[in-house]
Amino acid sequence: MAECYSINQYEQAAHLLPIRFQRIALHLPDWQKEQAEELRLRAGHPMTVLLPRGEQSLGPEALVAQGDLEQLCDTVTGYSRYTAAETMSRGYITAKGGFRIGLCGTVVLQEGRSINLRSLSSACIRIAREIPGLADGLVDERGEVAVMLEGQPQMEVGCHTDVMDSCPKSVAIPMLLRSANPQIIAVDEITQARDLAAMEEAAYCGVRFLATLHADSADDLQRRPLLQKLQKMHLFEKAITIHMADTLRRYIIRDL
Repeated sequence: MAECYSINQYEQAAHLLPIRFQRIALHLPDWQKEQAEELRLRAGHPMTVLLPRGEQSLGPEALVAQGDLEQLCDTVTGYSRYTAAETMSRGYITAKGGFRIGLCGTVVLQEGRSINLRSLSSACIRIAREIPGLADGLVDERGEVAVMLEGQPQMEVGCHTDVMDSCPKSVAIPMLLRSANPQIIAVDEITQARDLAAMEEAAYCGVRFLATLHADSADDLQRRPLLQKLQKMHLFEKAITIHMADTLRRYIIRDL
């Protein structure tokens, strides 16, 4: 069942592509569709698929032109790019079904702040997959977990989960405390000290946390001042590290 679900998600992502690329992407064998994590398009180069072992070219017939990227963006936004200008200014758009498409191109600046993208040069379609049962309160600062589209999560986060989308964690956590009475708050990518301060305040109110941190290894993580602060705060009981082995993800649980 899980295998069929993964293949179905891949095929949904492939159908976001311009027509001439869909046939190429759908021609992959099922075992690669199941493992695929991203479809990547770069102007002047063949489209690739990201597999656990790395990127695989889909051949010279999949050569990407700059116009293909513009067409992809127009199709996903329903030919109304202005409706997606806010997220495009941050380098991505969201497609129905929970697919997030990262974009690169020429940044349009206004007073030193990005307000849009033009002349697209590359696109990366992340193949969305759900992990049920994560949490009862969710701070999705970058829109990568619930993948909100017009107020509705495109990923199944459960009927008891409240989502605070596109908001800094240090702002969203106190808001959830006041409005949602959360038992568990899930946050992605802790990077700043003010995130920890908000989490500590919520912990005093009885809230428990599920969070992610990016590092090259467990040893690398131990050297980071942010983790050292976390350990002193005793917010977490266990850590799960993820690493690749023989093209498969391995999960190791340890006590903190």
